[in-house]
Amino acid sequence: MNRSEFLDRITNVTQWSRKGERAPHKPLLLLLVLARCARGEEREVAYREIDQPLFDLLREFGPSRRVGIGGAPH
Repeated sequence: MNRSEFLDRITNVTQWSRKGERAPHKPLLLLLVLARCARGEEREVAYREIDQPLFDLLREFGPSRRVGIGGAPH
């Protein structure tokens, strides 16, 4: 994948929303993984390694409702 294709895919990432509520899981997860790459860390990562950092981001930047992540018991 070249730079143009990569940027096109990033630009077209969608965020679920309904009736004014949004679910920023996908964009935040993408940013979390891109940050790992920028720091020189592995680009492939087990979900259990980023579960808590993603949860923290959702609490900080997500909508002000109860946050649930894929069945994780937070």
